[in-house]
Amino acid sequence: MIDESIKTALLEKHGKLDFNALLAFMENTGINYQNRRLRGPMGLATYHTIYVDLEYINQYPDNLLYFIILHEIAHYKRIERMGGKEGVIKMLSIEDFDVFCEHVIGEEIFADRYACFVYQILTKTMFPRGATQNLHIKGIQDRYKEKSAIHLFGVVKNNEDVYHQLLESFLI
Repeated sequence: MIDESIKTALLEKHGKLDFNALLAFMENTGINYQNRRLRGPMGLATYHTIYVDLEYINQYPDNLLYFIILHEIAHYKRIERMGGKEGVIKMLSIEDFDVFCEHVIGEEIFADRYACFVYQILTKTMFPRGATQNLHIKGIQDRYKEKSAIHLFGVVKNNEDVYHQLLESFLI
């Protein structure tokens, strides 16, 4: 199910990008999409919903909105592949910081690559590689560990209630 505000926002876009193709792709995934204000990220994938912050994303070019949605779809699909709720809780509970960061950064790199690939298929243009997180670059990985991953490390501790509290902390 796609939140009506997301459908409306995508259908109102009249630029070079085919947002009808994105909307059809989203509908074919069967994923629940919600437009919610988020504290921090532009999008957030959980095992049951993808949240996008249209108010925040709309401050940027349309291609970023397209990319963010595809990026979050990649995360959702990976969560499903990890075993859903139990799998994501397990991976977010890794106790070794370096292994935890390797997992999180690997997931972000995968989501960026997936989004670039599907973006090219749907739009017949390439998403600018420099506009991704560029986490394939060691220095950027190190900053990501210090500024982002550190805030997630050691929080979930294989506890479903804590995982839900963490997710809720991102929703405004």
